[in-house]
Amino acid sequence: LQAERRTIPGETVAIVERELRELVDNAGAGDDDFSAEVRALASREPFEVAEGEAIVQMVRRRATHVLGAEPEIVGVPFWADSALLAGVGIPTVLFGPRGEGAHAEVEWVGIADLESCVEIYLAVAAELCS
Repeated sequence: LQAERRTIPGETVAIVERELRELVDNAGAGDDDFSAEVRALASREPFEVAEGEAIVQMVRRRATHVLGAEPEIVGVPFWADSALLAGVGIPTVLFGPRGEGAHAEVEWVGIADLESCVEIYLAVAAELCS
């Protein structure tokens, strides 16, 4: 059995491996024929950015101006390259258009949302470069 277990901020690979070993040990308790090994094949750091960070406030301010309402700050269950960027000290935030079907046969975003995002991205880039 191979499974993907993503980490959340504050967790380490060691914590996850320990958690999985406990599950496997409990599953095999009392069964002499049960055999299992737990090992991480790969890992990626989770991404989290504080709401007070300058990049978050900048995107929020520019998005509020373009959208006419303050965007909601939420967590997401997927992994993105943002963790790699933040890991090397690049201020990072995830922000994009609404849509559905990420990596599916039918994947889409709304054109109006995409146009708004372009305007927001340009405004943030201009502010960052000023």
